[in-house]
Amino acid sequence: MGSPMRVRGTVALVAALVACGLAACQATGLGRGTPPPVTCTPDCYDRECGQDSCFGFCGTCSNDKACDVMSGRCVGGTEGLVTGRLQFEYRDGLVTPDGGVELSELRTAAATHAWAYVADAATGEVIGAREILGADGSFSVPVSRKLQGDEQLVFAALWSEPPVNDVLLGVLKRSASFNAKEPLPVWAWTRTVPLGGNAGTLTIEEADGSGAMFVFLMNRRAQASVLESVLGGSDQGLVRLGILWAPSAGGYCGACFNRYVAPQILGGPPLSQAIFIDDDPGSPGAWGFPVLLHEFGHYVAQNYSRDDSQGGPHYIGEALPPPFAWSEGWASFFGAMTATLWFGVPEPVYWDIQQGTSFWIDFDTGGRSNGRDIGMPTLGAGMGQELDENFVTMALWHLWSERDGASSGDAGLTTDAILKAISSVRFVGKDRPPAGTDLVDFLDAAACDAPDKGAIVKRLCNDDLHFPWDGDPLCISTHASRIPAGPPGALPAHPRAPLAVDLVVKELGPVLDVRARALALGPLPGTVRLTVRWPDPTAVGGEGVAAAEETGGGTMPAIDVQIPAGARPVRVEATSRGPGSGASAHAAWPPAMQAAARIPTWHPLAPVKIPGATLTTAVSLDRE
Repeated sequence: MGSPMRVRGTVALVAALVACGLAACQATGLGRGTPPPVTCTPDCYDRECGQDSCFGFCGTCSNDKACDVMSGRCVGGTEGLVTGRLQFEYRDGLVTPDGGVELSELRTAAATHAWAYVADAATGEVIGAREILGADGSFSVPVSRKLQGDEQLVFAALWSEPPVNDVLLGVLKRSASFNAKEPLPVWAWTRTVPLGGNAGTLTIEEADGSGAMFVFLMNRRAQASVLESVLGGSDQGLVRLGILWAPSAGGYCGACFNRYVAPQILGGPPLSQAIFIDDDPGSPGAWGFPVLLHEFGHYVAQNYSRDDSQGGPHYIGEALPPPFAWSEGWASFFGAMTATLWFGVPEPVYWDIQQGTSFWIDFDTGGRSNGRDIGMPTLGAGMGQELDENFVTMALWHLWSERDGASSGDAGLTTDAILKAISSVRFVGKDRPPAGTDLVDFLDAAACDAPDKGAIVKRLCNDDLHFPWDGDPLCISTHASRIPAGPPGALPAHPRAPLAVDLVVKELGPVLDVRARALALGPLPGTVRLTVRWPDPTAVGGEGVAAAEETGGGTMPAIDVQIPAGARPVRVEATSRGPGSGASAHAAWPPAMQAAARIPTWHPLAPVKIPGATLTTAVSLDRE
């Protein structure tokens, strides 16, 4: 094994990573430092690739080059090659004979899907970049000039996806005294490239912050499942997420998802939302993947689904109102599902260590560390009965056909089916009593989307889980709205699948951040157009307009625009025209009537006291 890599926690390293040695980097292309004009204007000045600020992109790179997402440059070439293999140290949670949990000895894993950059040591200019795709962590980065033996090889906890190449996910290094307005560096590790370009096997050690790589790769896997199954492969609708962690940086919230914090990358764009991870003594910190992926489950519910939980304190084993139990149970299941897909083996156990004490829950067997079983429902008590949140997780785990890490054929619901169900128009737009989205609404949505699965789901619910789902789902009609189209003699009108609109509006001080996307419930050939309108006294006709368009198949159109805070109501329309028929959908903000309850800001699994003592500063990772 080659010599271990050491972290250089300097601003100069981050500047090299993001290729912002040029002062102009922040001022070009991304257009996110200040609110853009109310009408979205694409900006590709001095950019060959990456985002144009309007959900389009500025170009693609040839096969021997890759897009440096920060500078918008195509980097790489045929003048040299830097090769090697990257792995990192991590710890797992192990159940102890006394029923507790402790962290394992250090293990190593391949850093597949991290990004490798090669930078000029003197100028910081990136001369090559590649995603690590080898299953063993091996990488091969083509560069634009001959190697001199003093280049810097930089690995970043940063994800972008061609062809748009925007920053989708980043793990940022925070201090204990976090300031929401303070730009934070991306976690990165570097070593000098040896003459000849073969870096050998490199290991990110625990002392070097390997927890950041662990956190990055697990959340990348989680985000990829949303990208694949909810968004149809288009990253235009993916809400950009920052994970904030550093060794010994504690005292913030334990572990929590916060949709109101948009962390700023040092030298790069802001992300949209954040997950915080405290690293106090007596906690698993970055290694507690069930807790961290639970928070990611709340991120999924907030942005791509619906959550009517009342929130508030709750305890393991407590019977909760159905929407509350669904919210927490879904989040834990999403974590178990993602961990299973990531590790490649079943991971049905939720575990945590809190202030030196620990516990675990097994969603496969129903057992718990205290010797008591998960609370089960009563078959004769009706679908509206209060539920143990861990029963909801257990139910989803047993309904999931890939719980063994591989496909189990027709035994239940696939990952794709589950994610499509929670993001479907039925789940988001309709309720069956009791009020609020719950397990019943999920079962309905899954059966509506795949009617052939209804009988299987009912049998699993009734016979195995003793939950009285009636197998008679309330589905949303799929009649299309008519739009006159076509000349005389055109094809006769026939029904097509309708459109839906997903609309999220955030109040960010003086501006409203408006994000809208069109959703298709079936094939919609022809032109699909998405339009956002708002009152604007300065515009012609007193109305501001932003429009995105997609002609033909492929990804559905989306808009992200910032407008003055006083502009309301905001109205969105999606339309589709085909031969002799069409479809349309509408959304507005503020809604006519607010939902009874929304997701609370924080989502701890159970009430945990956070010490109010003086915060400790983050441990320095600088090395000689």
